[in-house]
Amino acid sequence: ANYNEKINFILMYDVIDKKYKNIIEKIINKSGHEITWLHISSSRFKEFPCSSWVTYAAWFRCLLPDLLPDLDKILYLDSDTIIRKSLVPLFYSDLNGATVGVIEDVSDSKKTAERLGLNDGFYFNSGVMLIDCQKWRANDTFKKIEKFVVENKDKIVSSDQDTLNSVLDGQKHRVSPIYDYMEVWWRKNNCDYTGDYLADYEYAKTDATIVHFTGEKPIS
Repeated sequence: ANYNEKINFILMYDVIDKKYKNIIEKIINKSGHEITWLHISSSRFKEFPCSSWVTYAAWFRCLLPDLLPDLDKILYLDSDTIIRKSLVPLFYSDLNGATVGVIEDVSDSKKTAERLGLNDGFYFNSGVMLIDCQKWRANDTFKKIEKFVVENKDKIVSSDQDTLNSVLDGQKHRVSPIYDYMEVWWRKNNCDYTGDYLADYEYAKTDATIVHFTGEKPIS
């Protein structure tokens, strides 16, 4: 963050070691920012599908707008992201009437969109989401998520991500991949971006605002 930017960090958790909680609070308070702890029990989602590469905590993001009724906008970030620049330009970007600002998934977006029958033709990565909370709540989005899960358990592959893409079909605003740069070497394939989106992705390789380790995580 720049010097004059104040951030309210909202950390969702089910179980956390008190030692690490104290460390996080010390770092954030020393920086002059604020922190809100939001406890969510994984048991809330025990009937939801859970992909092998995530835990039930992947569903927690779906509750944010309803659990934080005083907020008009939320920037959700996965814990395996690294922020390299100020997020103010992203946070205040125009969603053009959409419910979420999202980044198209780096691999097989069109193919996955076809698998899910998405009308808007693109599949986003749920690790970075700029959420218009008012629209989310007005559309009863979480109720639609619950309904979709009940009716489509057999077709859901990527738990929350498949569900969010389907429920928010036609309500997504595509944001530049500089805000969710995903490397694909570990998948042994190439991205299927084209045009200006591909150009932004190539630029992000050298100067991304957000780097997202969707595969292997760095150990140091």
